[in-house]
Amino acid sequence: MPLNLPFYKSGKAIKEAIQHRVQQLQVRLQTQNVELDTFMHDTQKLRSYLIHSANPTFAAPQRLATLRDKNDVSHEEKEHIDNLCRRILELEQEIRRLKLIQRHLDEEREFELNYNDLVMYGFDEVDET
Repeated sequence: MPLNLPFYKSGKAIKEAIQHRVQQLQVRLQTQNVELDTFMHDTQKLRSYLIHSANPTFAAPQRLATLRDKNDVSHEEKEHIDNLCRRILELEQEIRRLKLIQRHLDEEREFELNYNDLVMYGFDEVDET
């Protein structure tokens, strides 16, 4: 349960925490991008994914029996790629949001943060600032 206590941090400390958080997110994003790049270089799977993505019945394969090629993307593979793309989008958006805050934050000012702010900006239990 989040605390309702105020936490006071300087703009400089917040910028440093954000920088650390962005670095962590970029490592995760790189891992996800490598997996997506690998998938995108498999042209047969990519083609199958794109074609099946246009078919709304693919989401519920039990409704209609369809003939499938052995190289077609499976329902599970399609869900995995969908989730992978969502994670990439979320990571990219989080990085952009944090960089925007970091760019416009006054280093000299002190800010009152709540628990969620602390976590969101990347502060953790070992931060001394």
